[in-house]
Parts: sequence; structure tokens; C-alpha cells
Amino acid sequence: MNEIKVVYGLVKNENDEILSVHNIKHNTWSLPGGAVEKNESLKDAVIREFFEETGFDIEVENIVAINEGKILNHNNHALFITFSCKIVGGTLTNNSPEEISEIKWIKSSEIDNYIKYYQSNIIELFNNKADYFYEGEFEI
Repeated sequence: MNEIKVVYGLVKNENDEILSVHNIKHNTWSLPGGAVEKNESLKDAVIREFFEETGFDIEVENIVAINEGKILNHNNHALFITFSCKIVGGTLTNNSPEEISEIKWIKSSEIDNYIKYYQSNIIELFNNKADYFYEGEFEI
């Protein structure tokens, strides 16, 4: 099986809404994010993917969830890493119209009706915290 990593950015606004995107390929809603590219750190990947899908620049905070699964029809073993983030710039823009059909702020009380990939309620993820630290490149 191929090993893949997918990152997501979890952002909540002052109206208690969570930014979400509708993915054309799978006809599903998710948090903004996507696959980590070769030689890319998790942090760099979530910053890039979030901008590509929403037009927003983000500051990456902590890991709030790690999901794992095997995607048998693609022969992939996947790690899905979700980071809490905050918007620090940019303008809401769909920079990936071939992948994303809609970008939407969804009330936190309704988000679990759209996104069903987490064991707990998505709003509860903001209470989770695992520090993320990129150690850089080194030899041992």
C-alpha cells in the first residue's frame, strides 16, 4: 500500500461558524485541506492547501485530530491530520474551482451534518491540543 498524508485546517470565526469546502470529486463537504506533497512539511502543506481552496492565509496552531484509514480501491494507507488554525490574511476566493464547488461558513451547531469524518463533534476538536513542531532536516 502507498502511504499518504492529508492535512486539514480547522478555523472558526467570531460568529461560531466553521469554514468548509464542498469537494467535487467525492461530492462531500470537508475542512479545507489536501494531500501533502513530496518533501513538504505538514505545516507547509496545510498553509498551501488552505490558501488554494479558500484564498485565506492561515497561521497553523496545534494538531487537534489524527484519523487513519486504508483506501482499498486506491491501495492507500492514509493519515488524516487536522490542525487548528487562524486566518491572518487573504480574501475568500476559490482558487481551485476544478476541485471545490463551494466554500461556506457553517454554524458549529450544524457542521456535523455536513462533515462526518470525526469521532467526536467537530466543535469539540477545539478543546484538543497536540503540539506540532517541525524539527527540520538533520542526520543521525
